[in-house]
Amino acid sequence: MVTSRAKNDGLDRALDTALAKYSAVEPRVGLEDRILANLRTAAPPQRPPWWRWGLAAATLAVVLIGIALSLHIQKPAPPRIATHVPATTPAPHDSTIALGHRNANPAPPRTRHLRPRETAAANPKLETFPSPQPLSEQEKILAAYVSQFHDEAVLIARVRTEASKQELEQELQEMNNRNREDTQAR
Repeated sequence: MVTSRAKNDGLDRALDTALAKYSAVEPRVGLEDRILANLRTAAPPQRPPWWRWGLAAATLAVVLIGIALSLHIQKPAPPRIATHVPATTPAPHDSTIALGHRNANPAPPRTRHLRPRETAAANPKLETFPSPQPLSEQEKILAAYVSQFHDEAVLIARVRTEASKQELEQELQEMNNRNREDTQAR
């Protein structure tokens, strides 16, 4: 009985002899010369000239700048907040400023020409800035309270200011502590 290993050996030998016939074949005469001649006559691969890349980059930059400017110009102006203090309100003290009471006679505004002249002509110049507006309901209540209970309003303003300072100091200390912990952890 012939084992499977002996069978495989015979098959391997037959394959080896068949493949040996094919591997012993030499290439046709002149093949190498024909390949080299074809390579010499072939055109080099086409690349776009560098100036085209520069032109494309410049065009892209102009388009992006145009878009940015158009977005910047189209932004609406922020709304102006204006308050007016009636003449019957007492002169502001330190406490009324701390409570949020606004001065009716601000320093004259500095003029800055940021917009084109067409826009400035469309918006008339006001005599005072911020423009006088009637007091809101909360501002009326605060003005009445300050005029009736002046001493108490001063005390409340001082207490609130002191409390705000303490809260701010605490927050700063906590931030410093966190920063120290972060740097130590690194």
